Amino acid sequence: MSDVASLLSASLQPSSRKQAEQQLNQLTAQPGFLPHLLALILDTAPDRPVRLAGGIYLKNVAKLRWEEDVAPLPEQDKVTLRGQLVPAMITLSNPADKSIRAQIAESVALIAELDFPPKWPDLIDQLVLSLSSTDYNINLGVLETAHSIFRHWRSQVRSDALYTEINLVLDRFVSPFLGLFRQSATLLLGTPPPNIEIVVQAQTLLAEIFYDFTCHDLPPAIEDAHDEFFAPTTGWFQRFLTWDPPELRKDPDDATPSLPARLKTVIFEITELYIKLYPDQLAKSPAIEHFVQTVWQLIGSNNLPNVADDSLVSQALRFISTAIRSGYYKSLFSSRDVISSLIQGVVIPNVSLRTHDIEQFEDDPLEFIRLDLALPSGGSVGGAGGGVGGVGGEASTRRQAAADVLQALVGSGYRTETTEIVGTWIQTGLEAYGRDAKANWTAKDSAVYLLGAIATEASTMQHGVTSINAQVDVVKFFSDHVFQDLQAAHGTVHPILQVDAIRFLLTFRNQLTKEQLLSVLPVLVKHLTSDNYVAYTYAAITIDRILFIKKGTQLLFTQADVHDFAASLLNAVLTKIEGAGTPEKVAENDHLMKCAMRVIVTARHTLTPVYQQVLQRLVAILGIISKNPSNPSFDQYIFESISALMRFVVHGTPTTLPTFEQALFGPFTVILQQDIDQYIPYIFQVLAQMLSLHTTSVPAEYRSLLPFLLTPACWQQKGSIPGLVKLLRAFLARDAQEMVRAGQLERVLAIVQQRLVPSKMNDGWGFELLEGVVQNVDPTQLKPYMRPLVMTLLTRMQTSKTDKYAYHFTYFLLLTMAIDVAGMGPDYVIGTVEEIQPQLWSQILMGFVIPQVPKMPHKNRKVTAVGLTRMLTESQVMLSEPASRSWPVVFTALVKLFSEPQYLAAKEVDSSDGTGLTEIDYEEQTAGYQAAYSRLAASESGPVDPMAYVGDIRAFLGRALGGGAGVSKVVLSKERLMGFLGACEDPVPHRRLKALRGRFQKGSASGRHSDYSTGMGILAVSKPALAFSPSYCLPSPLGPQAQEPTTISTIYRNTSDAAQTFLPPVQAVAGAIPVAGGIIKDVIGGMLSTLQIVDRYIQNNGDMEQLTTRLYLLLRLIDDAPIARTTEEENMRWRLLRTLQTEKSKLETMRKRIRASSSVTQDIAGCISRINNHLLDYTVFMQMFSQNEVHEIRANTDKIVRFSVRQTQFIENSMAIAGTGQLPASVSRGYAILVDATGREHPMLLDQCRYLDVRSYDANIYMIKPNM
Repeated sequence: MSDVASLLSASLQPSSRKQAEQQLNQLTAQPGFLPHLLALILDTAPDRPVRLAGGIYLKNVAKLRWEEDVAPLPEQDKVTLRGQLVPAMITLSNPADKSIRAQIAESVALIAELDFPPKWPDLIDQLVLSLSSTDYNINLGVLETAHSIFRHWRSQVRSDALYTEINLVLDRFVSPFLGLFRQSATLLLGTPPPNIEIVVQAQTLLAEIFYDFTCHDLPPAIEDAHDEFFAPTTGWFQRFLTWDPPELRKDPDDATPSLPARLKTVIFEITELYIKLYPDQLAKSPAIEHFVQTVWQLIGSNNLPNVADDSLVSQALRFISTAIRSGYYKSLFSSRDVISSLIQGVVIPNVSLRTHDIEQFEDDPLEFIRLDLALPSGGSVGGAGGGVGGVGGEASTRRQAAADVLQALVGSGYRTETTEIVGTWIQTGLEAYGRDAKANWTAKDSAVYLLGAIATEASTMQHGVTSINAQVDVVKFFSDHVFQDLQAAHGTVHPILQVDAIRFLLTFRNQLTKEQLLSVLPVLVKHLTSDNYVAYTYAAITIDRILFIKKGTQLLFTQADVHDFAASLLNAVLTKIEGAGTPEKVAENDHLMKCAMRVIVTARHTLTPVYQQVLQRLVAILGIISKNPSNPSFDQYIFESISALMRFVVHGTPTTLPTFEQALFGPFTVILQQDIDQYIPYIFQVLAQMLSLHTTSVPAEYRSLLPFLLTPACWQQKGSIPGLVKLLRAFLARDAQEMVRAGQLERVLAIVQQRLVPSKMNDGWGFELLEGVVQNVDPTQLKPYMRPLVMTLLTRMQTSKTDKYAYHFTYFLLLTMAIDVAGMGPDYVIGTVEEIQPQLWSQILMGFVIPQVPKMPHKNRKVTAVGLTRMLTESQVMLSEPASRSWPVVFTALVKLFSEPQYLAAKEVDSSDGTGLTEIDYEEQTAGYQAAYSRLAASESGPVDPMAYVGDIRAFLGRALGGGAGVSKVVLSKERLMGFLGACEDPVPHRRLKALRGRFQKGSASGRHSDYSTGMGILAVSKPALAFSPSYCLPSPLGPQAQEPTTISTIYRNTSDAAQTFLPPVQAVAGAIPVAGGIIKDVIGGMLSTLQIVDRYIQNNGDMEQLTTRLYLLLRLIDDAPIARTTEEENMRWRLLRTLQTEKSKLETMRKRIRASSSVTQDIAGCISRINNHLLDYTVFMQMFSQNEVHEIRANTDKIVRFSVRQTQFIENSMAIAGTGQLPASVSRGYAILVDATGREHPMLLDQCRYLDVRSYDANIYMIKPNM
């Protein structure tokens, strides 16, 4: 390892960088390398650039390879490094080593994010022990490291793991933190120490850590010290806001923020956080009032005009906006005079253009655009309204922060006052411009900006302004004052005013009609030819966003809308890109390339007449930027443009494919040969796209690539793996036989087994490649490789299982069982598993597959259902012991998938013009370089249904179970099916019943020691639980659905389907009902099984439909019955219980007769009739009981209402089930409706009304409404 320093030095030279990095990568996995690298970084002998390069390389190792599982780092090196990093920070405490120390601090943070606290429990102790009471150089290094560890809390979602980590840190760090904060604050606010710069840097880091500690919750120690920090005049924060030591003042021309300004900025961030999260703490004292007053004094009347103060001013304004929005400080801002003063003293000065802004517009246009398009927190303004290129966070400029104050006022109840006051300033600016346009053009610029700010009420990054201030006429202002600048000839108005006009259009594009937008598009195309960088860039951005406008889910503009000017628009954009000169300048303006991509995506096949010219120019641009790739966003958009052009043109004219291949093969070959790693991931995806467009044999040019694609070196770059997988799948789909013949299948499987499946990052891509193998390779040719392949999969499952891996593993198994490939079926993969170890399949099925089935994503539900169906009906192994014991459980899991049938239906894909634009439109929102994978949305084809041979999954299941047509592979006999259905056991209710029994005992109505259940079941008695035999796993009636909704058969299907959907939750509820729950579930389950079997075998639909309807009503009745309250009721329920037990036995007999295909309709009807009689007797008893109980509950009206409703519903439901039209003579007909003061209606039996003296109740509370 003696040559590490020379390799780091060589990595700094472009000519030797690639080779040096490759050698460093090889050395990294060697034991002892990481400690050696850290020692070299700490050694002062090598040149500082070499040491810095070593620090950067160590950071990249921590970022990219710390958890590498294919070629892992030596564990001992990790342990050693964790022990050395914090001392290394102390060693690098010299100010001259600041840049190197920053890299080590970042390395610590990256490793801590992965290893702390489990593998690095002493990290915080190391930091605390390193703090010094005298040496602030050391403290600075410790605090930088601590903040780099803690700052990631800010973006994390609350969780137990996060709070555990925070509490661990607070237990050890908060006391020394507070002590050091007090010490450094006392030093700075007293006599300035000689090392004041180092101390104030440490104080700023302490303030940052204060934010870290409070970003989720308020630690008790900090809460106890609240006044120490926030007291109106004596608190640390208030004192630092007015602190301005002469020693730290900077030159006004220096654009770098001063150290006090940085500290004050963090304090305003903390105060803003407190307003949002802990307003009650701030309400204990007038702290915020003093902070607002300090802001006024600090930035009012443009007291801080210098560029160095921009961050401080912006954050102070954000603090004001947050205070206004909070609603806690209305008294501060409710006065019209205060609002006027705030606008005049704070907003207007920070909206006006400064000399620096104008100079930046001319000298650094890209930075001007980047800042101008940033998104303010309260809504977008100007360019921010376009929501493009913005940071997606807080306002980053003075203008945006000032505009945010206006929007906060408008949105907090001061719309009228704010609109009127700002309107006056707008009118003043326009009048000044009218008097002298040349001298006062900045006044109009401010007026336009203020109008945009005050008009915007809501906006998004994607769609611009979505809600406007009703008191502002945006369209009229555009017509009267903006449009004239938009269409003015170049040079006739100041270019910033033209940019203002384009930006106004960008911001309020959604407020204009399609016709209005179409009329201004040619004007924007004209601005693309402007000599002003900002003007033509804004024009490109606005065109892109206009073409992206959607109405609902559909794009507003189609190829027909842009057909006439698409070619000229593309020509103008590409001309600007080509004219930039050097590779770096060509690639710097990704807004132009994005506009070109948007035009291609919108124009689609209408570009066919000019596609060759466009393609040649895109390829030429690619050739230029490939000499020195410098802008990942530009790279993304140019490859998207090439891919989209090919996608749409070739789809419309397939004969154009050779032209694309001829134009692209040459540049792609150069990129692959030169190993330009930024572009290789894109190359593989485009090659896969081109190969997929071939409908016949694979051309020789592609076949010559295969040996290269199968080399290990090709798979080393992580970003290339997805594109390589897609390319190999394209080869497999078209040339699998040739790949097998050439021995390339073995190499494909070796990549899967050695490079992809062992990796937690890439295992998903390994399974995707395997799916391509099993779908396209002849099963007999694949068979020799299946056993080692499955062993690899099982080994990874055993040694390093993750949730993601379990999902991919299960999906692969089910897909293999489901695909319609000759020779490939369930026993193909199951048999392979059994070859490895007999009876292993049962363990895998119950341990991994079945638990994963309910978690399957919606898009994979159909594959899952088909795979399970074929496994249950076509697998010999599943019909043999011990796997056959799992059959009912698997069937239950399968049936539960039918609860969401919409995810099982075949999806219709519109292929009229390739796949839709949704993927591209979504992808471009976040398009840009991704280290792991730069996905080309345009290159992806539409979704392919691997189960296309299955249309109706219900019908498929029905045929498979019933032995219908097209199911010759089924090996499941009807007799075995009946046996399996009868054995559908579910032990969960047993466990649930046992757990819930004691829980409901205390809630019984009578308060006796007897074990009564809740009132959620028809029977609630205290007896030993009987065996459960639920058959809710049965599906709804199978086969094609009837088209006529009014027929009896439709009623049967609807009620039966409803029963099947309703039965699982009833099953769970019945688990809390002693004795009766089990029997009712047995009876209901048995009846449903009987009904389905009769329906399937003897087609006795007419009689069975009516029975099914009654059965469903019985299911509903289970939830409506009241609680058993007396011994008499308990005995009555036992009579019904015994009847149900008897009928259960008879139903078992009926099952056997059904298997013999004998008619049992009359027996079932008799069974239900006997149950009806007992239910009716029970109903009468309950009615009598309720009448006797009225006087007992009379004092509590709420109880009367609840009791009456439950009894009424119970009786009505019982009548419906019994099929009788009237109650016995002992029960009066009719009922009344009790209406309470809220308007809610409560039905009551009239017999009960006789015992209620309605007049004794307040007439304002209840009234009786007869309802006979």
